[in-house]
Amino acid sequence: MICDSIDGTKQERLYFPNVKVTARGNRQAQQGDITTSDLTFTAYPGIIGANTAAVAQRTVNYGKTMTAFFT
Repeated sequence: MICDSIDGTKQERLYFPNVKVTARGNRQAQQGDITTSDLTFTAYPGIIGANTAAVAQRTVNYGKTMTAFFT
């Protein structure tokens, strides 16, 4: 499962290799431009990349170089 979040120029992505829907709720009607998902997900460890076992991997694109900020 991949979850993307975009906030201005910052983009964040969460990657989950193994996810299972473990509960569902009652869907409620919303505005026409919104699609709701009333589900509960459980993430399990899996292989990400070159033999790295993890539940999730997070990447952030800040829209510019952040070397000066993080050093």
